[in-house]
Amino acid sequence: MPNAPRFVTCHCQHCNGGIEFDGAGFAHGETRAIECPHCGIETNLFVPYRPPPIPQTPPRPQQPSRKAQVLRFKNPANGYTESVDENVWLLVLLFGCFYFAAKGVWTHAVAGFIAAVTTCGISWLVYPLVAKDIMVKNYLRRGWIQVE
Repeated sequence: MPNAPRFVTCHCQHCNGGIEFDGAGFAHGETRAIECPHCGIETNLFVPYRPPPIPQTPPRPQQPSRKAQVLRFKNPANGYTESVDENVWLLVLLFGCFYFAAKGVWTHAVAGFIAAVTTCGISWLVYPLVAKDIMVKNYLRRGWIQVE
């Protein structure tokens, strides 16, 4: 049974024109001289070497990032940026209403202080649960834009 045709393209050494031919009858490293159909000058045909394909290994699944997610907000008026990270709850647990005061969220700074005084500090344990949402809503309410 004859070999199935294996069409390959070789380029003329003079005009760089592509010459397609059946390379099934060529031995490894064999060349044959022919007249180029483009420029008419004699050129050598050969089967270009193609290295065997490299087996593809399946990509390893990515591990979820253990880095804390940081949300950044930009003031469109002056370009100033602020960030709110996942650990804002810890800062609010440690510093309570003073954290909100330092960030300029005066409504929650005052409300947190009054709630801490009236509940004997129990509200100090509740505010960390909603601190990230409070900060995000504060920046968005003031017209800041969330950036990546």
